[in-house]
Amino acid sequence: MADPYPSLNLDYWHSDKLPYQSELAQKIAKLFTLIGEKLGLEKQKEWFGQFLYIFNLHWDKVDNYRIDKYLMFIRFQLHEVLHFLKKHDYAKETVLDWFNEQMKGLFLNENEMSKGIPLQVCDTFLQELNKVDAENISFASIAALLEPFLHTMANMKNTILLDRLEEKIFSPLLDNNITPANKSDDEDTDESSSEINYDPKAGKYWVDGGKLHPKTFKEVQKLIDQRFNFPNFNILLYA
Repeated sequence: MADPYPSLNLDYWHSDKLPYQSELAQKIAKLFTLIGEKLGLEKQKEWFGQFLYIFNLHWDKVDNYRIDKYLMFIRFQLHEVLHFLKKHDYAKETVLDWFNEQMKGLFLNENEMSKGIPLQVCDTFLQELNKVDAENISFASIAALLEPFLHTMANMKNTILLDRLEEKIFSPLLDNNITPANKSDDEDTDESSSEINYDPKAGKYWVDGGKLHPKTFKEVQKLIDQRFNFPNFNILLYA
């Protein structure tokens, strides 16, 4: 299983122009899923291990002209892995323990792993999980997925990675999953003058009570709507 990945990496290294790079990255990333379907779970896990090994081996050679496409590749590969976890219902012994060990090794082997790879995992983890399974993932599964990142924060001294974990995973997850409190009868319910109002029925934050120019409103609303909402995570706030 180790032999094909260096050749695929070389092919990707020489790929040019964003459309082709994106198409090739997605095709290579999807081999992870195809291997699982054709060769089984263990070969699939081995393939991901080779991905991390080869990327880490060559990461220090990635220059400013290639860095964006390699970061894009990591995003696509992480998406496939999260989809794999969902497909197996986040089963602890089957897939979650394996995922946790992979992530702990990625973050905690500070003398062996390039920092760019775990940094990109931090930047894209919530975004890709939100795409894969935002509505149905259970509280227990979210907690299990966060376990290696919590373990990392408790055991790592690298402040850059620690800050990125907090900034890109834990802070957005807490900030974007607050259950709005019910208002009492004597509270002022007129929200038309509020700068930012949350509408639980629409699941959105309305901006400026509609006073902005429609085009500006649309752009601001788009930024505000880029949230990572996991309904089953809200109970953490009452734990």
